[in-house]
Amino acid sequence: MMVFFSQVHSDVSGVMSRAVSRPLLEKTFHMKIQSRKVFTHRESYETILAKTEDMLRKCHVEYCHAFDAHASAPSAAAAAAVVEAHNTYVQQLRAANGMLEQYYRETLPQLLQELDDVYGDVGAVVAETMAQGAEIMAIKVRGEREDFDFALVSGKFASVNHQMCVLLPLGLWLL
Repeated sequence: MMVFFSQVHSDVSGVMSRAVSRPLLEKTFHMKIQSRKVFTHRESYETILAKTEDMLRKCHVEYCHAFDAHASAPSAAAAAAVVEAHNTYVQQLRAANGMLEQYYRETLPQLLQELDDVYGDVGAVVAETMAQGAEIMAIKVRGEREDFDFALVSGKFASVNHQMCVLLPLGLWLL
């Protein structure tokens, strides 16, 4: 009986591998590529934002140096350098703030929506795959149940005398 159940499980496993596992890999391959593209896109935006913040820090340092130079030795040239450094810093600050606003209000939500769509598609494929697997197992179980039902019906109609006539010549009466 254990060999029988082992064979049934082996059959179901083989069918699941052929009918479910391989198609699942094929269906999700494209989604995996889409997901990677979304993450790569996000990483490149974050790299751009990091470079913008580095540029902002650099402008701030230059502005501070120009202010310190003007404070230690006031002159028209030092004042012009402070104004120029201030303007560059403010321009860079506005650019950085604009990029951050664009990223967090539009780009990131769009990327997250794309990722959500990919994961929704993966979830649908997994649900479909699970349904296929359950259907395959149900078909197998129905077939096995029919075999058991036949054995049960056959056993009910067999007489004890008939069974003894079959078993005695086989030497099974010693059991």
